[in-house]
Amino acid sequence: MPCVSVRNNHARKASVKAANIERKNNRKITQAAKKQQKVATAKAKLQVRAESRVATAQAKTAAKSAKQTSKAATKTARRAAKSAKKAAKTRQSLEKRVLKKHQSHRAKTKSAQAKALKAQAKSAKLQARQASKTAAKTAKTQAKIAAAETKTQAKAALKTAKSTAKLAKTAARTEKISKVKTQIKTSVKSIKLPKLPKPTPPKLKKSPKAAAPSVQDASRAAKISGAGVQNSFKINHVAQDYTPALKPLRRTAFMTKDDLINAESRLGSTIFGPIPAGHRREFFHDQENIWIWFESWHDETGRPHQLTVRYEVRTSGVYKKISAGAYFKLAGDELENFRRATHAYLGLIKKYLYPHVATVK
Repeated sequence: MPCVSVRNNHARKASVKAANIERKNNRKITQAAKKQQKVATAKAKLQVRAESRVATAQAKTAAKSAKQTSKAATKTARRAAKSAKKAAKTRQSLEKRVLKKHQSHRAKTKSAQAKALKAQAKSAKLQARQASKTAAKTAKTQAKIAAAETKTQAKAALKTAKSTAKLAKTAARTEKISKVKTQIKTSVKSIKLPKLPKPTPPKLKKSPKAAAPSVQDASRAAKISGAGVQNSFKINHVAQDYTPALKPLRRTAFMTKDDLINAESRLGSTIFGPIPAGHRREFFHDQENIWIWFESWHDETGRPHQLTVRYEVRTSGVYKKISAGAYFKLAGDELENFRRATHAYLGLIKKYLYPHVATVK
């Protein structure tokens, strides 16, 4: 049967590959969004330039038309003045002829009429000049208004393009953040067991007759008190299918993280059979790929003893460390016993605390 750590490593590698693929896809999506944003901004700039060019062309045409109208007005005024002059000359000639024939007082009236005609011609010229000036002014004002409108439209188009680009960037950022959050949630959910607090030794009741320690406990105490502790402690007893003599543990909605940790430690302490009187044993999963064995007891003299063994599952194998010593690699029966103990631990926890999770095969 394969080790749980190997399965966990395979699952971790698969999750890392999936995360890398998702990052690559996210990068491609962001690059495509940036390209679309650049294309949109370029199109907006081209539209603004085309609109400005059209507006300037319209303004130029309007100015040209105004100039042409002013020129036509001046030409008509000159023609009218010339025709008026010709008419005046004809009238004057006729009046002269009449004056020669008639009396001198009619000559006076003709001179007055000539003066009136001159005044009319002058007024016509002034009106033509004023009309040309007003037409040129209106054309210039219309051109300025058209240019200002085109500028405002161009500014509005640029603002809208910038706002769309900003919205696209914010959308891409929110997508990245949401994907990172989902990855964090999945990585947190992939952690099977929470970290346990440091165990505290239990308080023993005073009894008149102290229970004699077993041969195994005596040998373990001798090993701890003597030299060579770093490589002396081993899991020499095989995990059994032991049903814990505890109250039925059921996970409820009101259980906190500490309650779950205590329940898991209680179940882990029953993997290797009943615990002797005056002993406290814990075997639990501390962190990812890290397992802890803790045991405390009192000897015949009442002296307390504690033992903490740390097991670390690596790609090269399983390593153990007793208290603050060095790491040593497991091999042979001890490695097989550790594997069976971890399988039994996971089976008990999934059976009594997490029934909705599939059991270990």
